[in-house]
Amino acid sequence: MSSAWQHILLLNGLVLLATLSSGCQTPPPTNAGFDEIADADVEQSQLLDAAQIDSEIAIAGDQQTTDFASEPADTGPIRDNTQTEQGSSAANGSITNNVVGADPTTQNSNGPNNSSPTTDSVSASSIRRPQTTGNLTGTKLTEVSGLAASLRDPDLLWVINDSGNAAQLHAVSRNGDSRGGSWLINAENRDWEDLATAMINGEPYLFIGDIGDNQRSHDEYLILVVREPELNGRPSNQDSATTLEPAWTIRFRYEDGAHNAEAMAVVDEQLILLTKEPISNEQTTPAGIYSLPLGPLLATGTMAGTETALHIAVQAGTMQVRSSSLEGRLAVAFADVDLNHITALSIDHKRNVAWLLTYRNILRFERHANQGWVQALTGRGLSAYRHSLEQAEALDVSSDGLVWFTTEGKAAPLWVLPANHGVASTN
Repeated sequence: MSSAWQHILLLNGLVLLATLSSGCQTPPPTNAGFDEIADADVEQSQLLDAAQIDSEIAIAGDQQTTDFASEPADTGPIRDNTQTEQGSSAANGSITNNVVGADPTTQNSNGPNNSSPTTDSVSASSIRRPQTTGNLTGTKLTEVSGLAASLRDPDLLWVINDSGNAAQLHAVSRNGDSRGGSWLINAENRDWEDLATAMINGEPYLFIGDIGDNQRSHDEYLILVVREPELNGRPSNQDSATTLEPAWTIRFRYEDGAHNAEAMAVVDEQLILLTKEPISNEQTTPAGIYSLPLGPLLATGTMAGTETALHIAVQAGTMQVRSSSLEGRLAVAFADVDLNHITALSIDHKRNVAWLLTYRNILRFERHANQGWVQALTGRGLSAYRHSLEQAEALDVSSDGLVWFTTEGKAAPLWVLPANHGVASTN
């Protein structure tokens, strides 16, 4: 665990003690939209609960890397009033921006479901609320920074590790178990931060984003485009003897200098990148929305001068600054960490919804009629779910609308949200 995150956990403990000493009770976290949060008193409502803080302070005190063999404490999934996907607003394409804000502490049939279903049962019809489906069992998966749902196999997920790890692609099931081991890629893992998918000439491809730059010191960045491997019944613990060669290596720079980024998605013949901007004078900076054109590659499978040309990502918009909880403001002031930094992006093309992951929330942005995705991402968005994972940096949405996310750490939990989570039923 980094010292910055230890500071955050200890600060939560101090806030809790201050709350208890004043005779106040800490209300549960809310799933209010950004505009509603701005109008609400969130200084107490978005703090971690007491059990979680006690657990995490103990971990920080041990100063050891967190082992996620057991499920981490969670602030409690918000009850979803849309109990079935069929006939719901998400299923019929009519989704409203009303947020479900039921009390997460109520223990009944609508409460948290943390059981781990079998692979066969992890389907859109079986997932009604946020839950874990298992843990990432691969021993090499210790710093997962990118996740992508397979375009070949609906039960398969692809994951990558962050910098400092081998340049490998790993296959896992919807329960987190290894599926076919890993593939070495003939490239350097300077700072791999996200995975995306797209079809090129009828074949599925994975886009590996070597886009991390914490010090903002690099002159250029890389997108490695790799044909999605086929498992062909390979044993789960057998790594491939074949090294994957990137079909294309896209070199690019930003039009206005170096940026750190951990979130990207392929959509509308472009790669959208969301930056992580630095904190300045204890003030957070909004994320930039950058566009890297991919039209020729996606349309024809060719991109002139891909290996030699230096492509330009241009700024297409800016995201709104989100209101912070007391925890978030303390993290900025004392740990120089912005809990609203975006660490993953995925777009559900079928439902016109973009899902974003931050260090504390999963955000939902809808694209409305006559809107492009850049315009949609400049909107308010909704907080669909508040998680308590230590360093969540990987998220993707599968073709059935399930939203998958996980965190760094050994045996990290694999979480899933239903497609309609965070919106109210229109029935």
